[in-house]
Amino acid sequence: MKPELRQAMTSFNNEPLTVNGGQSERCFNPFCNAPMTARSGKKYCSDRCRTDGYVLRRANAMIKQVGVITFFDRVSKCG
Repeated sequence: MKPELRQAMTSFNNEPLTVNGGQSERCFNPFCNAPMTARSGKKYCSDRCRTDGYVLRRANAMIKQVGVITFFDRVSKCG
């Protein structure tokens, strides 16, 4: 795909578009704004986002287990 066409595809939308039929693909990390550049079957745009996603899932599981206030108290004592 020509770079001009790709730029036009991404500049008019809030969601990044892939090159495979214009389907929208987002990184599974909710704090990531990086576009997914190609459809590769991956959920995350980078290794760092994959690690962040793992940490967020684990933190969510711990919050469900002990509650928000206890979780915050325990995390604040860590360092």
